[in-house]
Amino acid sequence: MNGIMGMTQLALEMASSREQKQYLEIARDSANSLLGLLNDVLDLSRIEAGKRMYAEAVQDSVVPAGPPQRVESVLSTISFFLAGCLNTRC
Repeated sequence: MNGIMGMTQLALEMASSREQKQYLEIARDSANSLLGLLNDVLDLSRIEAGKRMYAEAVQDSVVPAGPPQRVESVLSTISFFLAGCLNTRC
């Protein structure tokens, strides 16, 4: 996962067009969300195995964006795709 995130960041820095950057930003944001989900699943499995307490998992949790930022990100992604759809008359 870290390799995908790193390569996406490199591609984002080298992207020349606005459209490429928007696609790569979507990929980067999706990878960050997936990494958070994977970490949560691992924490849950540790809690179920008795190796970790719930309070510790919550305290160590790193949430990069709260609900308002996530909604904004989703709306931005949808508007980007709809704009492309309008241009190509899908």
